[in-house]
Amino acid sequence: MKKELASKYGKNVKNILVFWPVVLIKVMGAGLSLFLTIEVSRRLGLVDSGVYFYVITFYSALAMISLVGTPAAVTKYTAIEFQNQNYLNVVSVLKSALLISSGPIVFIYVYFTFDIFDSLEWLINDDVTRVLIYENLEVVLLIAMGMLFSASLKGQGKAFFAVFYESFLLSFLLLLLVYKWPVNISANLMITFYKNSLFWPLLFISFFIIYKLGLKSAKVKIYNIKKMYTTSIPLMQTSIMVIIMSVTDVIVIGFYGDSSDISLYNAASKIAAVGALFLVLINIIISPKLAVLYESNRLSELKSIVNVSLLISSTTAIVIFVIIFLNAKPMLSFFGSGFERSVNTLILLSIGQAVLLATGPSSSFMMMCGQGVKLRKSSIYAMLLNLILNLILVPIFSIEGAAFSTSVSLVVKNIMNLKVMMNMVKI
Repeated sequence: MKKELASKYGKNVKNILVFWPVVLIKVMGAGLSLFLTIEVSRRLGLVDSGVYFYVITFYSALAMISLVGTPAAVTKYTAIEFQNQNYLNVVSVLKSALLISSGPIVFIYVYFTFDIFDSLEWLINDDVTRVLIYENLEVVLLIAMGMLFSASLKGQGKAFFAVFYESFLLSFLLLLLVYKWPVNISANLMITFYKNSLFWPLLFISFFIIYKLGLKSAKVKIYNIKKMYTTSIPLMQTSIMVIIMSVTDVIVIGFYGDSSDISLYNAASKIAAVGALFLVLINIIISPKLAVLYESNRLSELKSIVNVSLLISSTTAIVIFVIIFLNAKPMLSFFGSGFERSVNTLILLSIGQAVLLATGPSSSFMMMCGQGVKLRKSSIYAMLLNLILNLILVPIFSIEGAAFSTSVSLVVKNIMNLKVMMNMVKI
């Protein structure tokens, strides 16, 4: 029995280690992203870098909302169809996702272009930030398209290319543009750099797909819309809850504070999120496998891969938190003068991120294994808790209040998800 268990653990560890190129490129991408944040913070200063990071956060949230949960559905059904060697269905899954998400994307673009109800006027006090958002709304479409392409690649098991696009390429191109430009860079110019770094890779990918599949692939029928829609809607609601929870702190800080507060909070968030990098890696590697194992009712293998993932993630969480706790101030000093003020914010955020990582692939597990309703409930509870705490604590404690609110909501949500996962696999 012990030999059999050790064999299963060894096999899963070996399968995970096969993905070392993905791990490598993800780590390199995270390093570039952190270095880019440091460089932008130094070049723009506290105020302008806060404007830039706020605008990009706002666009990313809009893009995820507009996709109505389709990226997770694309990954799930692409993995199943690819496993069954139904390659034409892989194309039809992507076409179906594009059709489902096209309406919301157009609506969001038109709504914020005209902004009849002056939503941004109420939400954002800074005129410069509002103008930048109005003038660059096409970034939302570019982000959304990139997320769908990446989701399809993940479902096909081509995690390396998905991670290369998501994590490495964008930061690499932005760094090239930053270093090629004169010293004086504005928030507006950085957003233009961001837009170009998204557009040209997407254009290349589109031409590459046409070249590989041919124009006749356009005649492939759309994947079962009802099936995709049924899966996407619960995931959409969950995604929206996650988005609201992830941007609530920034939005509330921007409402009560100023751009410099956003810069301080962003620097702390970047460092604290190092732990989440490892969770993303685990999810990239095992999410398609979870879907296939659950669909084929191979529960013993499902339990084994969950156990290995939890062991790796919890150990990594402890190590990362200790390192950040002992070196918080020196880490923040890299961002420039004045950033050391967010030491307490960094430690508070690191606690929440440590719990997020320690609970392993619980959220991804629930998405891939038919527990979308329970995942949605935990997300709703966490979102409401995060919102209430932010509204109470940010006016009093500023960015420290936001960090505490975010960490508490993360702890509550992920412990709830972990309990569901452990019950399902009988751990």
